[in-house]
Amino acid sequence: MDKPTLDNYKLVESDILSFKKINKWIWLSAIVLSTVTFVLFIYILDIVDKDNTHGLLVLIVYLGLLINCPYPAGAYIWHILLTSLFRRLNKKFDSYHRYNESIEQYQKEWILTQSTFWISLSPKQFELAVAKIFNKMGYEAKVTDYVGDMGVDIWVTKNKVQYPVQCKAHKNRISPGAARELYGTMISFGSKKGFLVSRSGFTKGVYEFCSTKPIELIDLNILISTQQKISGIQDNI
Repeated sequence: MDKPTLDNYKLVESDILSFKKINKWIWLSAIVLSTVTFVLFIYILDIVDKDNTHGLLVLIVYLGLLINCPYPAGAYIWHILLTSLFRRLNKKFDSYHRYNESIEQYQKEWILTQSTFWISLSPKQFELAVAKIFNKMGYEAKVTDYVGDMGVDIWVTKNKVQYPVQCKAHKNRISPGAARELYGTMISFGSKKGFLVSRSGFTKGVYEFCSTKPIELIDLNILISTQQKISGIQDNI
């Protein structure tokens, strides 16, 4: 994945500045519309016969669909509607939004190639991020609950075969104890392969223990290189 450029979307810098101003006006219009329609909604409710429960219910449903929600939720929905309208009316404005969407997607992929991102994650966030990598590699990954996980943080499935994954978000390198624990889990479940993932790396003892075991060791460098290979991102933003 190459970093999106303005040329890819036939845009120039002046277009970006103009459309940013238009976006501000769209937000302002959305806020005004949301406020006006909400006030109108309250006014109509006030003049409805409160005893006519059925009629009141119909009115609430009708106006609820018509004006969406009060600010700020309503303003957000109005903004989506107005933006969609402008995108249909102006092809360059649509290109501007597609450019922003591609930049956002690129940044999401790019951040996964940065060591600072992985180091900043909590243990649970680390597990979720690792699961996403496995999904991109063609596995079906499922993060387990903390309670009753039996030493498995993620189960990954490929060709209807499940493999256990153990994730370690420690500051120091992982000792052989973690590898032995994973191997014991593999024996218990009858797994032919397992994955031990550590963002802080492994001690020599881990490599020695796993050299004769069907355990694949994944450290931070491998995580980053795998993400780079999957996304095709090599450069910095």
